[in-house]
Amino acid sequence: MDTCETEFSEKDKTIVLKTARLTLTKDDFIFTPPSDLDMSGAPKEATVTAKDGIDCGAITVKYYDANNTKLDSAPKKVGTYTVKIDVVANDTYRAITDLEVGSFTILPITLTKDDITVTGIGNEIYTGSQIKPEPSVWYAASGTLEKDTYYTLAYGTNTDIGTGSVTINFKGSYAGSLT
Repeated sequence: MDTCETEFSEKDKTIVLKTARLTLTKDDFIFTPPSDLDMSGAPKEATVTAKDGIDCGAITVKYYDANNTKLDSAPKKVGTYTVKIDVVANDTYRAITDLEVGSFTILPITLTKDDITVTGIGNEIYTGSQIKPEPSVWYAASGTLEKDTYYTLAYGTNTDIGTGSVTINFKGSYAGSLT
């Protein structure tokens, strides 16, 4: 329910009625997350618009990471982000700051054997000890991937004569594994 404030001017013999500004809530807005949530390096921008019938002031969209740290721009990296808005006051609605309206998660890219080139695994000389080759992993979209940042290696026993195994487990911006 709206509330009214009154002002009386003795000099002019007038009464002015003012309706108090309304308070906006999350339910007054439509939150649309980015359509492409796979990690591509491109900014992921959400949109927030007022619902029909809500004629509020300008809306500023802001992004916060999992630690509730405000980002300078739309997120690009894998992770979950909270979207908050600020709205400028107008004649009908009060200004609002940091109204949480939604969240979204940027997902890692799942890599397959068709996406990458692995080099540096060749024939080894039998030693009786575990063999641990250090392959290089190349992904066409970003070049050589850095070990421990974008992947880890797991080895089979690799002590007998014959074929050994190494598994590449992707992490960070990438997901999946290859043996």
